[in-house]
Amino acid sequence: MSWDRKGDKRTYYYRSKRVDGRPVKVYVGKGTVGEQAEAEDRQARIRRESDQYHWFCVLGQIHNLSERTTQLAAFSRLMTRVVLVGNGFYLHRGHEWRKRERVT
Repeated sequence: MSWDRKGDKRTYYYRSKRVDGRPVKVYVGKGTVGEQAEAEDRQARIRRESDQYHWFCVLGQIHNLSERTTQLAAFSRLMTRVVLVGNGFYLHRGHEWRKRERVT
């Protein structure tokens, strides 16, 4: 989005868009039409930046919650192991809990 000056002192407002992957300038208008288009573009840019910041914050919160959940899962596995071993169980072949038989 830009104001371009052509020859005389008049200014014209252009928007940029991509056509076949290349940037192309599209004429919007001059005077009040150009000013109105510029205001609309400014509002759209502010809205996009606000949305981007919002989602950045949301993703940060999700990342923090994910880390906490991972820590809680690790702690739960550890506590489960402590309780099972404390009650006479052992891990058979690395994946199955079995109760130790007491020899009397």
